[in-house]
Amino acid sequence: MTSVKISSIPRLPLTENTDFFYSRDGYKFNYFDNVWIISKNIKIALEWIATSLDPNLHESYKRVLLHYVQNYAAGYAKAINHYTKLFITFCNDSDGKSLSLVSGHQVINYYSSLSLNKKHNIAQVLTFLKKWHEFGYKGISADVSDSIKNLRVKSAEKGKAVRVLCPFEGPLSDLEYEGVYSGLLREFEKRNINLEEMVVAKLCLATGRRPIQIAHLKIKDYLGVTIVDGNEFCLLRIPKVKQRTTWRTEFSDYALSPDLGELLKSYISDLKFRVSTLKLEPQIDTDLLPLFPFWKKLENFIEQNSCSIINKSLESEFFHLESQQIGSTLEKRYHELG
Repeated sequence: MTSVKISSIPRLPLTENTDFFYSRDGYKFNYFDNVWIISKNIKIALEWIATSLDPNLHESYKRVLLHYVQNYAAGYAKAINHYTKLFITFCNDSDGKSLSLVSGHQVINYYSSLSLNKKHNIAQVLTFLKKWHEFGYKGISADVSDSIKNLRVKSAEKGKAVRVLCPFEGPLSDLEYEGVYSGLLREFEKRNINLEEMVVAKLCLATGRRPIQIAHLKIKDYLGVTIVDGNEFCLLRIPKVKQRTTWRTEFSDYALSPDLGELLKSYISDLKFRVSTLKLEPQIDTDLLPLFPFWKKLENFIEQNSCSIINKSLESEFFHLESQQIGSTLEKRYHELG
């Protein structure tokens, strides 16, 4: 990526003698690029800074954001940038100019402008502004701290948007749940939905996990049949995705219904058969395969590399479908059924 400086003013003292930094996920990026790629699936666009912030604040903002990129999960860093950008855009529209100083008055006005179901979004803005003030960078008025203390922000309902299938419109009622479930079966029987799409949708519907967690699954996460309280279930180990959890280090076990377990077992069988056609077995470790592979990447990589390198790469997230691809599949199928 070509390095493009957002601001030519002297930058604040760097803690490292380099223009390159690493995100918490281990991705190297140029501090002066307009886009920071901070994980496999996540990048932060910074072009908006040039027009929304006074040149004297470019470095202040980026240094605070750098703190979150280096110390927090990529998704959180992107989110805090997104919500703070919305606040700054509000200030731009209200004042008719780029932001040169954040005041307590602006914070209160922004909070008042948010609808009741969006007011919790200011929490990340306040977190960012407090860190900005704590670091002592220019751009924060002395009254901002008092305004933040005086706000009583109600948290968003925990887990609301991820309980069931639709991560875009929140949880489904029991009636909607049954409708979606029946619709999936109907469309699958008509062959309007392929097996992979069916498995993705039913896993999200059954577990309430986010697309990024489904994208991180490997074949070995299907643990097979177990007995719980005299009832037979199929166990699936799903990776946790939290602020301070590195990739695939913490898991939760989910008991799947027998019909979903059988569907998943059938899908895995088809998956292994497709891999066998690539003429890599028995050298390839199929347990390390993504449950939902990025086939084009995998096939191209196989053509150019030895099997030992492929097995090492299979331990990483390189061949997994991206969470956006899983999310797009869910969104498309959900709206088609709705």
